[in-house]
Amino acid sequence: MLKIISGKDGNYIYSLSYAEINTLLAETDDSRLPVYSVSILRNIMVEPIESFLKYEVLQLGSNMSISLGEYDNIYQESVGCQQGPIASTTDCVLVFLSLWTLSPDLSFRFSALSNKEVKQEMDRVVGVFSNILDGIRLKTSCPIIFSGFEEPYAPAMGVLESQAGIVGQRETIRSLNYRLQEKLAAIKNAYFLDLNTPLSTLGAKKYYDHRLWHIGRIPYTLEGFREIAQFVAAFIRILLAKTCKCIVLDADNVLWGGIIGEDGIEGIKLGASHPGSCYQAFQQEVLNLFNKGVILAICSKNNEEDVIEVIRNHPYMLIKEEHIASMRINWSNKADNIRAIANELNIGLESIVFIDDSEFEINLV
Repeated sequence: MLKIISGKDGNYIYSLSYAEINTLLAETDDSRLPVYSVSILRNIMVEPIESFLKYEVLQLGSNMSISLGEYDNIYQESVGCQQGPIASTTDCVLVFLSLWTLSPDLSFRFSALSNKEVKQEMDRVVGVFSNILDGIRLKTSCPIIFSGFEEPYAPAMGVLESQAGIVGQRETIRSLNYRLQEKLAAIKNAYFLDLNTPLSTLGAKKYYDHRLWHIGRIPYTLEGFREIAQFVAAFIRILLAKTCKCIVLDADNVLWGGIIGEDGIEGIKLGASHPGSCYQAFQQEVLNLFNKGVILAICSKNNEEDVIEVIRNHPYMLIKEEHIASMRINWSNKADNIRAIANELNIGLESIVFIDDSEFEINLV
């Protein structure tokens, strides 16, 4: 399936509510899709994430099967003799090991601990996640996605947290994450899920639900679970080899503001200040993807010489000819042009992301 992004239409898949996602999943016949089986071990309640994960993986063309381990039973299901959710058919093991449950001392009573007690508790936590990882690997060779520990947004030492000579709560948890990353790096096919990323994206007030934590040991809001699921799906996308290979870009009102055929090279919006800075910033993000190996192409209804002039001569144009693997700048319909680009680059349409500002072109493609 060709992925399409519109500059005007805000109907992204992420705008669906939790209820709408559940309705869509119930109404979707996914019986013919390949099954991707995930086993979840957890010491917190994460049931709301199931719908978000299934929906994200559905966008990748797979039917996610989730086997959920018992609450706070990670050690027994990994190190112990209990089979738990991990089976021979498991494609991926996802571990949510929250420090809130694992170490209330480091999470909630840090200011009462001596430096010696902090070190002892850190060593205990490291021993726990090391044993869990070793136990999982003995049960399966499939990929492991292991959550890190969120740094506190209101650390125990307050404003003194960052002062020299003080071993603070944030530094302690950061150190635990480093040690977890080292352990994961030593295990084949094991990945660190940095939960500070979704936390920073949403902000703590939208990420955590302390009321639900006390009621049912559910630490996150629905929006928090949504962000975490999208982050997990990014790993699964790589594991399924569903990553984007090529971005096909429109020109007018995408790479620059305005219409080059009408405004001319001096009249389009592209520069270091607003409104041109928005388009330059977009180009920089596209180049960041190019530097990671993504192929760039242009598909624009324009006079080719006008677009080439901007690419070659505009002082604030960041994307140059050497970055562009294929160009279709003509008045043919964009669906045919994108097919031609795919054939030229020898890639499938499912590997292409199309970015355009026109709702008509979006619908056509």
